[in-house]
Amino acid sequence: MLHQDHALKLGSKFLAGGFDWFGRNSRVIITTRDKSLLTCHGIERIYEVEGLNCGKSLELFKQVAFKTKKVDSINDDIVNRAISYASGLPLAIDVIGSNLAGTPITEWESILDKYKRIPPHNIQNILKFDLGKIRANYDHCIKHDVRVLVDKSLIKIHRFGNVILHDLIEHMGKEIVRKESPDHPEKRSRLWFHKDIVEVLEQNKGTSETKMIYLDCPSKEVVKNLNGDAFKKMTKLKTLVIKNANFSEGSHYFPNSLRVLEWEKYPSTRFSILNKASEIS
Repeated sequence: MLHQDHALKLGSKFLAGGFDWFGRNSRVIITTRDKSLLTCHGIERIYEVEGLNCGKSLELFKQVAFKTKKVDSINDDIVNRAISYASGLPLAIDVIGSNLAGTPITEWESILDKYKRIPPHNIQNILKFDLGKIRANYDHCIKHDVRVLVDKSLIKIHRFGNVILHDLIEHMGKEIVRKESPDHPEKRSRLWFHKDIVEVLEQNKGTSETKMIYLDCPSKEVVKNLNGDAFKKMTKLKTLVIKNANFSEGSHYFPNSLRVLEWEKYPSTRFSILNKASEIS
C-alpha cells in the first residue's frame, strides 16, 4: 500500500512513484484502453487483448442472459446471432444479455432486428462518450485524430493501410446520423440504407444537407424512376458510391462539390458536372 503522505502528494495521477518501488521479481500488470498512457511512461512490452472467441462469448452470454451455462440447443441459432452482434466485445455481450434476460426467447428475433438498426443505448452512450472526449481534447488534425483512435483501441489499421473498426462503432455512427432527421432521410448528412436512397432519388428529394451517399443493395435492385436532376440540389455532396444496383438511366448533372465518384455499370456514356450552385433553382 502507498503511504498516506505519498498518496496525497501523488493525487489521482500516479499509483506508484517508479520502478524502484517494486521488488526485483515483481510483475506489474497494467490494463488500459489508451495505448499512449503506456508508451509515454516507458512501458515496452505491450500485449493487445483480443475480443472473446465464440466459445467464451457464448459462455458469458449464457451466464448473463440465462443465469446458467446450460441452455437448450434448440435456441442455438438465436443465441449465436446475439453474440455475433457483439463481435467479441465483453461490454456488448453483457449489455445485450442483460437486456434479453427475462424476455421470452420467442421475442428475441424482433429485439435483435431492432438492435441491428438501432443499437442498445447503453453500449452506444458509452462509445459516444469515449469518442466525444477524443474530439473535445484534441485538435482537428486528421492524422493525429486517427492515431488517437488507434491508441484508444477504437479502430485498427492493418499493414496495407486498411482501417478496421468494431461493428458497434459503425452502428453507433449510423444511428447518430439517422437521428439527424429520423423521418426525412433527405435531410441527413449521409445515406447508406438502400431504401432511403432509392426514395430520395426517385422522388427527387435531394437537399444540400447530404454529403455522402453509399448505395449497396442486398440484391441487384432496379431503380426505374431515377429523376435526371436527382443530384442537382445536393450542392454539398462530396462522395457518391453506387454498387450492386441497376439504374434505368443516369443523372443529367452532378454537383461541383463531388470529390469521390464510383458508380458500377453507369447507365450512360456521358454526364455533366454542375459548376455553379446558383444555377439551381
